[in-house]
Amino acid sequence: MKTHLEIVALIDVVVGALFTALGVLVSAGALLFAPAFNGAPPWRAEDAGAVVATTLFISAVFFVLGIPSLIAGFGLRKGKRWARTVAIVVAVVALAYFPLGTAAGVYTLWALTKEASHLSAEPA
Repeated sequence: MKTHLEIVALIDVVVGALFTALGVLVSAGALLFAPAFNGAPPWRAEDAGAVVATTLFISAVFFVLGIPSLIAGFGLRKGKRWARTVAIVVAVVALAYFPLGTAAGVYTLWALTKEASHLSAEPA
């Protein structure tokens, strides 16, 4: 069962890193580089607020999805008991991302709800 916990931790860390990187890239790409790539002038002054708000909202969504996954993955790797709960919550949310998120979520729920997967007590 330890192998399954390590795989779940790896999945959580990789997914969390990807979502967090997407949040950074969306912010940087849309705010810094997008107007320059297509040769168009930057957006009009009256559109700047909407562009910034939309970009920050999309980035925030990626961060909200990525950070808990990173926390769960690193917590599982260190054998923290609370990480199981965080990973289960992340897995339930991932079920909505068909097909890869659904597969990862089902696998995580299967691995973490088995009796043998319960982490031992945290060191003092």
